[in-house]
Amino acid sequence: LMNFLSLPTRQHSLQGYKIVPIKEDYKIITNYSSENDKTAIKIGYPIFSGKTSDKPLFLAGKDLNRHMAVFGMTGEGKSRFIFNLIKQFYEKQVKFLIIDPKGEYLFPIQSFCDDFIYIKPGSEQFPWGINLFQIPLDPQGEQLISTEDHIQFVVSLFESILNENESLSPQMRRLVQLATIQTIKEKGDFQTFIKWIENAKSLGIKGAYIESTSSGVINRITKLLFGNTGRCFSVTSTTFELANFLDHNVILDLSGFEAMEDINGRQMLLEVIFQYLYYYVRKFRLPFKDPKLPKNVFVLDEINKILPQVNNRYSPPKSIIGRGPWTLRAYDVSMIFIGTDPVVNHPIVTNAGIITMFYSNFDSFAVANLLGVSKNNYDQLRSLLKAKPDDRRCLIAVNKNISLVKPDHFNLDIHELIEPSDLVINPIQSNLRDSYRQKNFLQTN
Repeated sequence: LMNFLSLPTRQHSLQGYKIVPIKEDYKIITNYSSENDKTAIKIGYPIFSGKTSDKPLFLAGKDLNRHMAVFGMTGEGKSRFIFNLIKQFYEKQVKFLIIDPKGEYLFPIQSFCDDFIYIKPGSEQFPWGINLFQIPLDPQGEQLISTEDHIQFVVSLFESILNENESLSPQMRRLVQLATIQTIKEKGDFQTFIKWIENAKSLGIKGAYIESTSSGVINRITKLLFGNTGRCFSVTSTTFELANFLDHNVILDLSGFEAMEDINGRQMLLEVIFQYLYYYVRKFRLPFKDPKLPKNVFVLDEINKILPQVNNRYSPPKSIIGRGPWTLRAYDVSMIFIGTDPVVNHPIVTNAGIITMFYSNFDSFAVANLLGVSKNNYDQLRSLLKAKPDDRRCLIAVNKNISLVKPDHFNLDIHELIEPSDLVINPIQSNLRDSYRQKNFLQTN
């Protein structure tokens, strides 16, 4: 309340400029990273007194290691800002994994990167399959985790996906658990799992309604074997180990799930991906962070659709992705969350060391609190964000130190772009496709 009612004070930044050319002056603390710093990422030029500074603004690696959240309305410049960041990460040999729900990253990324892997689950040209019952392997071919831990993960995954409106009975839960245990021990696949579900008595389950229980589970399970979801999980063996994601630049195009409105399938796929990646970094990386650029950056676009909102910041996130900022922070992995409004899990926002805000009609008080300024200050700054298409602006808060910035413009040369069909002849893409076709049991049957 005191922050809301406080009168403006005449304070100047270290540069001696006013942030906006109006009556009130605001305190702005801009932490420039040295241009000679190899970990620095150039993001644009700060604006003081309505004039763009000649001195660029850099973000240090130690700040980027603490994750970033980027919010703003559609068409206000978020995508070009992110493209520019990824380009600089690539130039500094930081591997990226892009979760692309709309299919808009392929053309921009290929304009500066020629060694990426493009995966579009559910498609014929760029398929990818995961056998949920196969324990993930490391690059040496050894198990990433124990059999017991993998059983626990798969059971919890099925329960969260199948338990619609809390309709999964105790007997159904027991059947899913025992069938999962038996399938993993046999190194089976979804076909093996369904066979065990259909033969509940063989698992030692007794009761008057065993057939109804089996039918109920089958009705829920079989939906995971249709559409894009089915094409992802209907394989006898994983066609490309997730541990390899951290050693390559990867674009994961999930636009097929968006078109089919397959929310459960997309959620299940992402939960598996991030759980396996967490397994890998915990096993092969020490929990220690140097003040430098991360080894990997995960870009998650449309985060509002991927993660449900959790209002209580002290409640643990339901999704594995939501626990990413807590888990990955110590393992040289940085996450960039992109969305229209800051309506996501509170742990994501509170754990982000860098908050970037483009023009938004979202609640001014909430955004001001997120950036660490008063509502009055933000309302006046927001009016400066709505600019011409060729003069985009944003607010960047680094540990609550805020700057008004004109981001670097990302140039997209459409004449040098190649069509997705041209990627088919790429040897890596061909191997992925051949591996999928050999192991997909729906196609072979």
